[in-house]
Amino acid sequence: MQMSERPVQKPKAPSAGKKEPGALDSGAPKKKKKFSLFKFIFQLLFVLMILAGAAISVFAAFYLREVSQTLPTATEIMAYRSSVASVIYDRNGEAVARLFTENRQPVELRNISPWVIQSTLAAEDSSFYQHGGIRLLSIARAFIENVSSRGIRQGGSTITQQLARNLFLSQERKFDRKIKEIILAIRMEQIFTKDRIMEMYLNTIYFGHGAWGVDTAARTYFGKTASELTLPEAAMIAGLIAAPGRYSPLSNFENSKSRQWYVLDRLVTLGWISDEQRKEAYATELVFRHTPNRVQEYNRAPYFVAHILFNDLLPKYGPDLVYAGGMEIYTTLDLKMQEAAENAMKGLKSQGAIVGMNPETGEVLALVGGHDFAKSKFNRATQAYRQPGSGFKPVVYATAIDSGLLPSDHFLDMKIEYEKKGPKQTTWSPGNYDGKFNGEVTLQYALIRSLNTVAVRLIDYLGAGPVVAMARRMGVVSQHLPEDLSLALGAASVTPLEMAAVFSVFANNGNSVEPLMIREIRSANGDMLETRRPHVREALSVESAITVRSMLVDAVRAGTGRKALIPDRETFGKTGTTNDYTDAWFLGGVPGLVAVVYAGNDDHTPLGKRNVTGGDIAAPVWNAFVAAAVKTVDLPKQFDIPSNADVEAVSICRTTGFRANKGCSAATVYMRKGAAPQTSCPIHGGDMYASTTDPNAPRLVLVHNDSELYSAGMYTGTQLVETPPVAVTAPKPKQDVVVPESTGVYKDPNPAVTVEDRYQQLLKQYGLSN
Repeated sequence: MQMSERPVQKPKAPSAGKKEPGALDSGAPKKKKKFSLFKFIFQLLFVLMILAGAAISVFAAFYLREVSQTLPTATEIMAYRSSVASVIYDRNGEAVARLFTENRQPVELRNISPWVIQSTLAAEDSSFYQHGGIRLLSIARAFIENVSSRGIRQGGSTITQQLARNLFLSQERKFDRKIKEIILAIRMEQIFTKDRIMEMYLNTIYFGHGAWGVDTAARTYFGKTASELTLPEAAMIAGLIAAPGRYSPLSNFENSKSRQWYVLDRLVTLGWISDEQRKEAYATELVFRHTPNRVQEYNRAPYFVAHILFNDLLPKYGPDLVYAGGMEIYTTLDLKMQEAAENAMKGLKSQGAIVGMNPETGEVLALVGGHDFAKSKFNRATQAYRQPGSGFKPVVYATAIDSGLLPSDHFLDMKIEYEKKGPKQTTWSPGNYDGKFNGEVTLQYALIRSLNTVAVRLIDYLGAGPVVAMARRMGVVSQHLPEDLSLALGAASVTPLEMAAVFSVFANNGNSVEPLMIREIRSANGDMLETRRPHVREALSVESAITVRSMLVDAVRAGTGRKALIPDRETFGKTGTTNDYTDAWFLGGVPGLVAVVYAGNDDHTPLGKRNVTGGDIAAPVWNAFVAAAVKTVDLPKQFDIPSNADVEAVSICRTTGFRANKGCSAATVYMRKGAAPQTSCPIHGGDMYASTTDPNAPRLVLVHNDSELYSAGMYTGTQLVETPPVAVTAPKPKQDVVVPESTGVYKDPNPAVTVEDRYQQLLKQYGLSN
């Protein structure tokens, strides 16, 4: 049997240093391993670095988590709305004032000039449309610069980061603020499109001089909208972003031109404009039209605005909505009339007030509360409680006419005395302005001559209670109405606004109106928040209102109000002067407009020398305002007499009250049909016998101790009609006559000082002190 051959393997030579299995130890000494200190330290440092990195990562994770929890969520970012100025408009839609903490009027990106967008990108962030919200290289470069300078000097912020900072963070330069800014920028890039971020940015940032947002900036510097800005204008606007104060063309023109060149140069570098365009834009001469932007600057009716702010808007809606909510407040004010009132106010040497009102609706058309709101916040139109003097007499006469008396009826104008209560047994005896008495006079004559003794006798006849009630129905809300005889002399304390409402009753045929200043309020989205309508109610009969108005028309034509007459317009009104000459008034109106002018010093010192009256001081100012105001609107020239008014126009003799003859001092007044005297004046050519048998002959009303004096002939004057007095009974049982006591009339203790303090308190209360 043949066996196969197997290859024989050669044994390998043993490797050096290795023993053969089973080989004997040669007995050589064993070598020790060498210890490497460097290697150990390196390994230790490596481990420590890993641990430190892990610790830092954990710390960073917790830090970022904590920081992120303090930042707005995506939902909150989307819901955020920048502070938007609220605007107060007049009745014609013209801006009266802007209310803001940041004066901003947002516009869509498509309504912003492309030059503005390109200039902004060139100046602030040319790679805005390429990055994701942050530029790592810029952040690193800023970090190195800040470390080397041992402080925060550069930010390296993108447009998105700047927007995040402006919307949600402070401007302080701290490390944690920068981290928050980066986180928010990344979030915002995930939520909004690039165009939306650019739009928000241009509507948010500050451009100096109170202008927030590019549209407000365009109007502030150039008097145009953001869509109308040219390349040179846009470059200057974009240059403001870095430092509005330093680069303002209104205060630092050379700096602004240098910055404009920088922006134009960047546009050339980026290839967005040519070198020729740069030179042409830089050489263009710009026209600046500075528009006031601060709250105190952009306010064309400060007393009116302050009144609706602190009495209406702020208590109801709060400062956030009023000053940052973009509300649209449409008021009753007429800026043309307001301007007329402001100009007329310059005719007063003292302080004072002017109110213009639509008598049919109560809408306040003009309101001036003093000469200079910046110097005095005291609104004398709404806060000054002053005595109207004889300006209150039409309320007394309205009560008398409404009770059944007529302008033709007679009262005595003679000395009258009332005993005061108390141990001293003193008397109260009012006199007339000129110190004289006229004897037996008609009510028409007594009103146009403003005779005090007749007004007091009317209160005695009617009772003070009905007069106070009439004043309340007509619009007086003041608590300072004395229910005594002094009311006849206007010893009440009322505001000009109240008296404007009172005199509106005569112009509005007996209907009273409440002062109305706001017509409607809308939200920033245009939603209607509220509407307000006139509140009209009957105060006295239409016949009585027309009668008293006609009597007051005669007071302007032939009485103390001559200086107020508006040519070619039916004008009614009444002067008012206090006994100590501290207050002067004129109150009245023309068809479609009632106006009140008040003049007086805040400390109640006299207006001037003795005998200075409302006819001298207030009436000319009233005339200046109304004459200018009626030119701004289309108003009727004559008062309409409603078809339901049971009245007729009668020409009567101011002296006797009978129908006027050619020789009479005649006045045309309205009386109830069939109530006027039927015969002509017996002392100016009329039939004496016929007058004695006239069933509507004027009546002589005697009060207090007039009967004894009249019978004894103890009065100054001439008996006008040879007939005995007609007994006239009061329309209803009246209260006992109350004689004014020595306590005097309420006077506010120079409130101009306290109002200034109160104004500052209100600003702090609503967080508006800055």
